[in-house]
Formats: sequence, C-alpha cells, structure tokens
Amino acid sequence: MTELENTQQREHFKVLLIGESCKDIYHYGVCDRLCAEAPVPVFDYRAEEIRPGMAANVRENLLVYGLDVDFITNDPDQLIKRRFVDTKSNQLLLREDLGHQLDAAEIPDCKKYDAVVISDYCKGILDLESISVLCEKFGGPVFVDSKNPDLKHFNNAIIKINNDEENKMKSLPDNCELVVTMGKLGAKWAALKTGAGAAGGLGTAGTVALGAAGVAGAALAGRAAWNIWHSKMKPQVDALGRLRVAAEIDLTPGADGDKGSDESGQIS
Repeated sequence: MTELENTQQREHFKVLLIGESCKDIYHYGVCDRLCAEAPVPVFDYRAEEIRPGMAANVRENLLVYGLDVDFITNDPDQLIKRRFVDTKSNQLLLREDLGHQLDAAEIPDCKKYDAVVISDYCKGILDLESISVLCEKFGGPVFVDSKNPDLKHFNNAIIKINNDEENKMKSLPDNCELVVTMGKLGAKWAALKTGAGAAGGLGTAGTVALGAAGVAGAALAGRAAWNIWHSKMKPQVDALGRLRVAAEIDLTPGADGDKGSDESGQIS
C-alpha cells in the first residue's frame, strides 16, 4: 500500500482553513448596442448566479476531497464581487468589488489538526503575528495562498503564488516550499532552506537555475533551483497531494490569477 493510499483510508483527515470569504455574483446578459450618453455597451440582463468566493471556494474544494474542515472566516456578505458577463462572447465586461477591511480572527489551538490551509486575501482576517507563530510551531504542513507581497511571516509553509505575485514579491521566509503557477505554461516549484543549495523535486521535469531579477531573484539565488512542470506533464504527488490541489496549490494550466476569468477576460 502506498503512502497516498494509506492517507486516503484515514477515517478523518482534519484541516483548519483560515481566510477571507466573499460572495461571487455573476450577472449574465447580452450587449447588442452602445449607450447614447457615452461609448459604452448597454448590458441587457438575463440571469444571475451566486457562488462562494475566495476562502469559501477553497473550503468547497477541500470538502470535495473528503476532508474534515474547520473554517475561520468572515460573513461573506461583508465582501462582494459582482461580475458582468456577456453571454455571446463569454467576455467579462466589468467587476465591482464591495466591502472593507475586516477584524482579525482569533487563531485556536491547532494540535488536533493534520494540516492548516491559509487563504490570505489581505482583507484583515489574518493577524500576521499569530500566523507567524502558527507556522513556526505547528507540527504538520501549512499551505498558504497569499496576496501579500511580504511572505516572510509564513516560515516552514508551502506557499503558492502566481507569476504576477512573484514579480511583486518583497520577501520570503528562510524555510519554505514555493510554488509559482504560470498559467498555460504550467508551474514551477522550489524548496528554500537556509544555506541550502539546489532543491530536489516532486516532479520529473528536471531543474533549471533561477535567473529572475529583483527581490525574488535575490531571495532565491544560491538557495534553490526551480523544478518546472509544463502544462502537459503530470507531477508525482505525495501523501498530501490532494491538499495541494484543494488548497489552490494547483500544478495545472490556468491556476494563476483571479479565479473568475483568464488574462483575456474570458470566464473559465
């Protein structure tokens, strides 16, 4: 029996999920003419769809994998994203964001959990000092998906960011695993350890030395090498592989950026 099969047979794999939630509202309609007052399309409303968004969407993914999830979040009505989509072209026309900064949540004792997933949208739920202590002291894996360019608080965690977030990154912790999703190109992974050289890999695509400039390049230079997974390759998965996927640490095309649409504005 493999380690993954053994993990799947556990009766309860208990996960703590922490992060901000929103209500994703999709307004679908047709644009057949321009407004008389200004050169903008007139949106002829046809239908509406409401989905759980941000960390609430992560929770839905975790539940699909049969995990027992405790969820620390806000009332999703406090943060709302409205998207207006032309059904003829499937084009996203406009997104309206409603909400404000939230109060920080209290972090419980995490001893009873097998893993912690942090979905950080920088809206206030996470107290970074408390999260830093959690990452340092928690004995199991901590999975982080953060919009914060300052990642030094997530020491010992498995951190997922996208290409754009990598370019804006200001700092990294001394020890972590870093996954960068690259849209249609796939993803890259590196294990960062203080004083470490080239990283090993979960996949089989081979490593290439990091050549990126700026803060990210300086932080990684001499400490790790990238493992590259192209979109057509399937990386090997360890015992917590289902958590990597469910926590949006996704090694497939289209995993970067806002989950509502791709870079062209097409709704996925």
